Amino acid sequence: MTFYINYTNGANLTAISDGTINTTSTSLTLIGKNFPTYGQLLNQNLVSMLENWANSTSPNYPMVGQLWYDSGNSVIKYYRGGAASNYWQDVANILYSSSTPSSPQQNDFWWDSTNQQLKYYDNRNFITIGPQTTNDGLNRVSGTNSFIVQIGGNNVFTVDAYGRVNAAYNPVVQGYGFATGTAFTGTGLTSPQTVIPAVVSINTGSYFSGSSGIFTCPVAGIYQVTGTAISLGYNSTPAPYQKIEWWKNGTTTYISCQAQNPASITSEDFDTPMIATGYVQCSAGDTLQLVMAASANGQIDNNNSTLSIRLVA
Repeated sequence: MTFYINYTNGANLTAISDGTINTTSTSLTLIGKNFPTYGQLLNQNLVSMLENWANSTSPNYPMVGQLWYDSGNSVIKYYRGGAASNYWQDVANILYSSSTPSSPQQNDFWWDSTNQQLKYYDNRNFITIGPQTTNDGLNRVSGTNSFIVQIGGNNVFTVDAYGRVNAAYNPVVQGYGFATGTAFTGTGLTSPQTVIPAVVSINTGSYFSGSSGIFTCPVAGIYQVTGTAISLGYNSTPAPYQKIEWWKNGTTTYISCQAQNPASITSEDFDTPMIATGYVQCSAGDTLQLVMAASANGQIDNNNSTLSIRLVA
């Protein structure tokens, strides 16, 4: 009785007569009825399939979808059809490592877990597919329902769980009130004191120290700084000078405001608002701080003082 062998899709592959074998239709030996030593041939077929025809040369008469382990190049391939050698295509080999793989093969992919980058081996070097710079793309913020979008490692904007886009996502600090008490009483303009807010309402990126009152610039750029305070009259005692000023790296930036009250102060009507605001060019690692100073007995109001810092360019 002739055996009729079909492809998986039902199309006819070949017919095998009684007492014969077929070795030219597939990479297997197809066995007809009553062929001697059929058990040996069957076992050999099973071994070939188990090892995916492991050899340095491709199997004869391959079928579309067939796997072959190319032992010469240590890579598994699949057959996509045709007679040309390039119809044996590599199955992507994806390596996961924090360091460069020691024995990569051509067409290997490597996920560089240290830099969070996907790379491709072209038989000479690993080529970065992306992101081109580390920490690009969408980064999930732990414990929140939002994404931070970064370019070149710099924060650009956020997208929250409701689809709202908050741009630009840059270092932002806002604080108010002085931690020193209800008012700052001066001892001389030559002894400025750093403003430490009683409340830091916004501290995006945590670049501002609430204990020292110092902001450390995370990236180079132009920072907009604003400080406000009220110069107080003080119990009819002359208090001619109060000042707030922005410092960069512990030195004046000349962004300051100085109030001069009358020599004789009799009421709060002489309270004077002060605003020190401007732009400072900074490098990464530079520090910014708002300082205040007052002449003897001069006071600066605590409750109505504010400071803010923002990267704008």
